[in-house]
Amino acid sequence: MTKLFFIIGCTASGKSAVGLALARRLGGQIVVVDSMKIYRRMDIGTAKPSPAAQAEVPHHCIDLVEPSEGFSVAQYVTHADAAIASIAAADSPALAVGGTSLFIKAMSEGLFEGPPADPEIRAALKARAAEIGLAELHAELTRVDPQAAASIHPNDERRIVRALEVHQATGQPISALQQQWDTGQRRYDCTFIGIARDKADQSGRINRRVKRMIEGRQGELETRLTRDKIVQWSRDVLETLVWRWPLMTTESSATDRVYFGGWMRPLIVYSGGEFTGRGFEAEVTYENTTRHFAAAVLGADPQGFRLLYHSLTDDTREIGMVPWTLEPNGSYVLQYGPDRNEDNKMDSVTEKREFVWPQRGTPIRITVEPRTTYLVEVEQTERGKQPRLAPDPAIAPDDIRKVVDENQLFARVHNIGSMPVKNVKVAFYDGDPEDGGKLLGTSLIPNIEAPVNLAPRHVTVGINWAPTKAQHDIYVIIDPDDTIQGEITTFNNKAHAMIPRKPEAPKKEAKKAPVAFGAPGRR
Repeated sequence: MTKLFFIIGCTASGKSAVGLALARRLGGQIVVVDSMKIYRRMDIGTAKPSPAAQAEVPHHCIDLVEPSEGFSVAQYVTHADAAIASIAAADSPALAVGGTSLFIKAMSEGLFEGPPADPEIRAALKARAAEIGLAELHAELTRVDPQAAASIHPNDERRIVRALEVHQATGQPISALQQQWDTGQRRYDCTFIGIARDKADQSGRINRRVKRMIEGRQGELETRLTRDKIVQWSRDVLETLVWRWPLMTTESSATDRVYFGGWMRPLIVYSGGEFTGRGFEAEVTYENTTRHFAAAVLGADPQGFRLLYHSLTDDTREIGMVPWTLEPNGSYVLQYGPDRNEDNKMDSVTEKREFVWPQRGTPIRITVEPRTTYLVEVEQTERGKQPRLAPDPAIAPDDIRKVVDENQLFARVHNIGSMPVKNVKVAFYDGDPEDGGKLLGTSLIPNIEAPVNLAPRHVTVGINWAPTKAQHDIYVIIDPDDTIQGEITTFNNKAHAMIPRKPEAPKKEAKKAPVAFGAPGRR
């Protein structure tokens, strides 16, 4: 039976620090047991391990889904089991670190055999909760399953609805089904290490953590990547991957393309200016570089970043750096200059300027000379605005479709913000409108409600349109006239897809494990 070490305790008790220290000493890997760290982009409030910690010790079961997606305990156990198997195959100790008790119990003892989510029953129960109030629904649970009701807070809508859903679906109380856990059998050879602190110490640690979350980084940005590491990783790649990834850099330059932390280590991505977005969770990506450049992020966090950029082109050009860790709406100062000997110090300052970084995906532009290495530094001078209630319509390529044999073109528009979207215009183009695309038509959506329980609402609109060739590159633009006030981001207001789509090969029907239902999230 596979050995599994659990390090458990209350919030801010020091579980992560102990787990990291043990993993360093034992050469182990960490399986994160936390119901909030599974969500991407929720980095600060969930106290995720830093990029430096993840680069040093592999961490599993974090950043699995978008905050708008449903995620069940069964899905978590599937991910955790796969991670533990891969760690065991590498002959490394597995350390399960976290404090979500349901995840801990499911990992160590397994899941009870409850029914999968029933969307119809769940929707009806949520509608009743909105109509008669959650207190009345909790009272109903008390009548049919007093044991479950006693353990569920009267304001915990999700668990109340689930307990009543199970009772309606099976005729049995969920508390009786959960007794399957009390067999004393283990799925792994488990060792539990608990961290306990007295109340005053625990409260102080929580307060200090929250203060750090609110105030941001204090002091200088941590430099986690050095020239020596770059050179060593480049040698490793040359020895192991040169047959697959063509390299253009030498030991005197930065490192080729983009560094990604974690298990990928020094991944060489031969992509240049075409590589943008969050496909590999890069801290910085680049625009207008051509394929002839090298870059290494020396350090990055929500308050700034430092990087080496090596231009390999023969012309002077303006490039864009797209950071993915900075706080939106924060004030920053940028300075950059040549670093010809790559000692992480500027020989001189080419430019220094202040700016406000408005939203994710916004490039920061600098001008670089041919075959020159630059040190680029961005540091925050004023925190970004606190989260606010705001609308945020969004669209992805999969939301654009045409009905077969009908001359109609449709687009599904989501609201992933926190307020309703009113009177939003949707425009359809044949080709990119910024490059001469033809306007096919527009449609108006009177209202898209705000998400409920993190599940985005959506509305489908369409226009009459008949294709004139085998395929069209259809672009859909939300709010082309920029009339929506206070929108969270416009980065997801544009998408395109080839229409009609090429037919996909039929897929074999796979047996599905019980999962919680949830709406698709932002792409």
